[in-house]
Amino acid sequence: MTFWLSDVIIVFRVIHRKETKQTTLLRDLAEIKMGYLSRGRLDSAPSSGVRLIQLRDLSRDGILDLASAQQVELDARALGRFAAIDGDVLLSNRGEPLRAVALASPPVGALVSSHFFVLRPTQPRLRADYLAWFLNQQAAQTFFHRNMVGTSLKMLNKQALELLPVEVPSAEIQIKLAKLAELNLRHKKLNQLLQEKMDLLVSNISIHSERSP
Repeated sequence: MTFWLSDVIIVFRVIHRKETKQTTLLRDLAEIKMGYLSRGRLDSAPSSGVRLIQLRDLSRDGILDLASAQQVELDARALGRFAAIDGDVLLSNRGEPLRAVALASPPVGALVSSHFFVLRPTQPRLRADYLAWFLNQQAAQTFFHRNMVGTSLKMLNKQALELLPVEVPSAEIQIKLAKLAELNLRHKKLNQLLQEKMDLLVSNISIHSERSP
């Protein structure tokens, strides 16, 4: 299944290359801002706090686990400009590789931490799910790598990100690529769940064997 999806995505990349490309700087396609930067220690509030989306909630495979996002004591209303909104694209801004994900129905009141850039498309010809897909591709990743700063922890700054050239194909191609990326992500989630179940099964068998006379 994984190989089939990868092959299909390659086919659409070929189709994408054949059509006339429109390349536009990211700053002309989306509003770019940093997430919320805490000035001090955040107190956990599991029952009454707001969810703060952090880097640890995004896996290397690009799977965002909003249910595990830490709930902290913050005033979501006062920090509304950092709210996670349906259709936003989150791009991690530190470490390598950088990962992007389009938000779909995030929890009400959830906030985005400074671990991410929040990209909000301003041009109707650009789909958020396609933008997330594009940011995860090799061309964008190479651009990020070349523009990272720092020694022990490499980071990407907003000024560099604004200058990323973005290919904007037809709406039809954007939809197809984003849909295939979504299917591939679902498959990864199922594989991850299956692996967890298998690990648990093996662990239980091992424990049972050790207790047997």
